[in-house]
Order: sequence, then C-alpha cells, then structure tokens
Amino acid sequence: MKIRKLVCALLLGIAVLSACKKNDSASKSQDDPTGKLNGLSITDVIKLVGAGFDPSFTVKTTDGYLVEGDIFVSNASLRDPRKITGQYMTDDIVENYDTIRLKVNDSTYTGWIAALDNAIARYNGVKLKLTFIRVPQDSTAEINLVPYVFPDPSTLGQSVFPGANKKPGSEIKLKSTEYPKKAEDYAGNALSLFACVITHEIGHAIGMRHTDAGDRTFSCLPNLYGNATFFKNLAKYTNRQMNKLYGVNWSDADWNGIRDIYNGRNEFSYSPAANIPGTPATANGDPGSWMLACMGDNDRPFTKNDTIALKYLYPVKKDTVNIAK
Repeated sequence: MKIRKLVCALLLGIAVLSACKKNDSASKSQDDPTGKLNGLSITDVIKLVGAGFDPSFTVKTTDGYLVEGDIFVSNASLRDPRKITGQYMTDDIVENYDTIRLKVNDSTYTGWIAALDNAIARYNGVKLKLTFIRVPQDSTAEINLVPYVFPDPSTLGQSVFPGANKKPGSEIKLKSTEYPKKAEDYAGNALSLFACVITHEIGHAIGMRHTDAGDRTFSCLPNLYGNATFFKNLAKYTNRQMNKLYGVNWSDADWNGIRDIYNGRNEFSYSPAANIPGTPATANGDPGSWMLACMGDNDRPFTKNDTIALKYLYPVKKDTVNIAK
C-alpha cells in the first residue's frame, strides 16, 4: 500500500509514507521505464508475469521478490503459470483455518496493539468463516506483526501472500520509525490510519491483491513505481521498442514468451490478477477499497465491493439456532 500524497497523513507532525508508500510528485512520462526492471533477467520477468505480477520496479532479494511495494513473494511460491479468472485474489487462499491468531511481538507497543485490535474488529465485523483474534506476545500466532527498518525509507509495511500450503502469510513488517510504540502518542485519526495499513497488509496475508492491480495510477500518482506500466507498454510497443524502452537486448522469442504467458492469464483489461466474481473487473477497480495500492489521508473501511470479495473468499458464518424439542 502507498500514500497518495507526501503530506496526506501525519503522525505527530511526521509525514506518513507508504507500501504502504509515498508518491513522488516529480514529473516524468509514464512511458519512461528508467530503472523500472531493476536488472531483472528474462527468467525473472517470465516468473513474475506468470504469477500475475507487473515486474516494474520489482526488487529481487536473495530468496524472492518485493513486488508492488509491500508484498514479498518467495522463490518457492512462484510456480508454473496457470490461467485464472475486481477485487483481486492470489492463486492461493487460506484453507483449514477457523481462527487466525495475530500478535504484536512486543507487549510494550501499546499503540500497535490498539491498531491491531481495530483491524481485527473490521474483519470480524463482516462475520466471515474466519475469526481473527489477538494473542499475547508469548503465544503462537499465524500472523506476527514486527517492527522493521526498510531499506527503502518510503516503505511503511510489507506482507506475504498465502503459499501452496494454504497457510496465511506469517509476517507483517511495519516501519518502526513511523509508528509510535505508545497509544497515547497518536493524535487525531493517526491510529485509525495505522489500523487501515494493518488491515491492508492482513488482506495480503489472506490472499487479497491490490484492488487497482490493473492500473495503480488509479490510486497512485502516475509516475510512482508499480503502476502496471510494463503491461501497458507490452500492449503498446513492439519487441524491438520494448528492448529500447527497458534497456535490454532480449530476443523476439523471449518477448513473445512473455506475451504468451501474459495473454494466457489476462482475461480482462491489462491486469493478470484474478478478479473476484461480483466485483468490478476493470482497470480502475473500486475507488474506496481498503486494498488500493495507495491511500490518502482518510481511513478506508470496507466498501460494498470489499465485503463482497471477502465473503466470496471466506463465506459468512451461518448462525446456529437451537430448537427446543
């Protein structure tokens, strides 16, 4: 998740940035791909496109990739591409869980605990088949919230998708220098905005993609990285032009292989993510969604489409009625 404006949200006068990430207001052409592939190889790009990710501005790590600013995808989770069918979902969602336990790994982080409780209440308010609970720091949890110092100073949070084992993403990293430890140190709506960030990252951990996966310029400034420019350019330019744009020298066979994989997944607009039935299958998605790639200075409760998406993935619990005999 990213912040739409540099000065859109304040914590005690400190600007909240995001991946939650900030937009850069510098003027650049949307077609300017300088640095956007970050030295990725053709093999890297094929793997990412096959998994439904725009490789633009992806950062390769020793054991995977950081995509779309706030999602870590491990090498093991990038399997062979397979064709899939608004709000958007990952190839894998959580299975065999009735309750998901979450915790803040340090009990002195009372502000973080309060924000997590707020996020948990949002999910439980939808009455999904999953129940979310917070457990003490010395307990076992499916999802752990940990303070972290990101190499990119604009990053606020990072999560992990469910894997092939159908378990929720196990860790949410949050920028320790942006969010105060103590609850009393939050002013105005800062705690609600922090809860919105946590809610967003939990969404990734249970299988939600960005709502504007087709075109993140919908919620982010046009030149912010991760704006699906690679897929737009793929549809717009020839193989030779793509080589020139991205400063590579890949063969027609390489580019055609990327195009074949992309077209095999892409059933709508120019997003290869999986649209959830009943939600907008458009590049722009839902303007108020909690899973938009960038956020402004307002809290984002679940929209109607968000609720539809969550209920589709994790159907609402049926109330049990005891009938006296």
